[in-house]
Amino acid sequence: MIWLVAILLLAIFAGIGYLKGAIRMSVSLAGLFVGLMLAKPMAPMMTPIYTASGMTNLLWLSLLPPITAFLVVGLVFVVVGFIVHYKIGQYYKFSADEVTRLTWERMNKRSGAALGLLVGGIYTVLGGMLIYVGGYLT
Repeated sequence: MIWLVAILLLAIFAGIGYLKGAIRMSVSLAGLFVGLMLAKPMAPMMTPIYTASGMTNLLWLSLLPPITAFLVVGLVFVVVGFIVHYKIGQYYKFSADEVTRLTWERMNKRSGAALGLLVGGIYTVLGGMLIYVGGYLT
């Protein structure tokens, strides 16, 4: 069952990478690493969001703020990736010749699929670690 989930994650992220392209996937990959590094240090800034909503469970207050910080950092990198991809796409759309533009689009999609596999593998390992740590308590 776990291998099916891993293969499904890899296939989903490879498809996302093919559709998004290498530029956006590489910036998302950088955002993944930065988000993992900043999740714990940014968690105290996210805790007031949950305490203001009335959450008092200490387990949820220790789990949700790092996840929220990870998602916020990832969202910032997705926006940056979109802007960078848009600027490079505009260059190839208006300044490059037809053959160069088509070659770039093909390379961007196929390299994006490879980067998507890498991102999917990292998320698979992270999900496995989360399941392992949660199951270790039992």
